[in-house]
Amino acid sequence: MSGLFAPRKGEALDSKGVVKPKRTLKDITGRVPLPELHRQLVESEGWPYKTFVDQYRKRDKGLVSACVVTGGRIREVLMIEKKQIIADPDDEDYWLITNFQVVKRKGGAKDYRVEVALPLEGAKYPWSEFAPFTRLFLDYVEDAPDGGRIFRFGRIRAWQIVEANLGIWCHYLRSVCESHLMRIMKDSVVVGRYMKVNPETLSKYVQAEWRDYK
Repeated sequence: MSGLFAPRKGEALDSKGVVKPKRTLKDITGRVPLPELHRQLVESEGWPYKTFVDQYRKRDKGLVSACVVTGGRIREVLMIEKKQIIADPDDEDYWLITNFQVVKRKGGAKDYRVEVALPLEGAKYPWSEFAPFTRLFLDYVEDAPDGGRIFRFGRIRAWQIVEANLGIWCHYLRSVCESHLMRIMKDSVVVGRYMKVNPETLSKYVQAEWRDYK
């Protein structure tokens, strides 16, 4: 089975060996080391563009990186605006996404993660393992249009981009982020508050092993 620790599209099988129409969290069979994920992202040729190849590939790798470092749902990542992205005034080793909107709230009520950390190379380990993704994201943000969303396409196109770059699906990257955050914070309540999710829900996403806490 190819891919990282999960099947590529068309490879997920049910208990009878029939191709499943949709991949789920149950198809993730291990924690993905961020350095390995980054290597595969950088080396991937991504979508086979015919024009503006470098420009589109920078944008696409920025999108995947934003999914990894924020752990946001794809709808949330697609709502990010340039004005929300700032240098942390209190720590030069971090940037921030402010007022990161959270979807899936009852009655359509708006909710926000006040700050989402974007660690740089100087951040304390293991926060620093997010840094290569932060760099790819900020590299794109620098060239992104001012005013409005920085990723100007919808969810279907975003799914295609993630699939083309890594052979996995968007929610898989949410699991990767939350699993790494558990290595950092070592507390599902703290991670749940940071991500604005119930710790019980978080347990469905986190892929962990005892070596993460040595």
